[in-house]
Amino acid sequence: MQQAYSYAIHPEIRCHEFALCNGREIAFYDIDHRDPISVVSFSEFGEKWEVLRKHLSPEYILKPARRRFAPDYGLALHLLGIEASSDLYMLGTRLNLYARIDEHLFTASANVEHASVPHMASFDFTHSMLELVISCLPADLASQFSGAMSRAPFKACAGLAIELDLHCHVGEIIANAEERFAPLIVEEVLASRFIPDPGLAEPDDIPDDIFKLRKAYKTGGCP
Repeated sequence: MQQAYSYAIHPEIRCHEFALCNGREIAFYDIDHRDPISVVSFSEFGEKWEVLRKHLSPEYILKPARRRFAPDYGLALHLLGIEASSDLYMLGTRLNLYARIDEHLFTASANVEHASVPHMASFDFTHSMLELVISCLPADLASQFSGAMSRAPFKACAGLAIELDLHCHVGEIIANAEERFAPLIVEEVLASRFIPDPGLAEPDDIPDDIFKLRKAYKTGGCP
């Protein structure tokens, strides 16, 4: 390890990360840490392929911060061969951060588990569906939520307090400079339930300028 470390910090190389493989396992190192940040044995390559990809593929080597992103659920469905014509029913879905994309489209995100691995799913829905999404809220909270979606920064955090049953299909793969993902396209909002105490910690990484539903009713914004 010491020899590989000396190569990594050489002025002509300056590599922040390196890996060592003995034919039985591969260990990934960061020059700021003595112990490996990940170790994958040969027998685990199949089940831990995503770990290998996040350490070895060019997209993550160029932008290491992306390794903190959860894998995309829509992409996983594409890999399974799920077609756009297939009906998907997502029951008891707790969407968190809602955002307006344009005058016709909203999107929202949720954490889901796929093959025992946490994934991030994004849901795209039309403006006409927003009323159904927030139909479970008391009138005052619904007005505040929709108002936040209609003015800058055009975002609102539900704090996992809105639970939805959704009929969807998987959308096309979208690629940009930062990531590749496939949103789930909402066909129908089947049910919307307001859960004032969702039994889950409120997300703490939401910027201060974004409307927070749970803060609104906890501070007396609605009876």
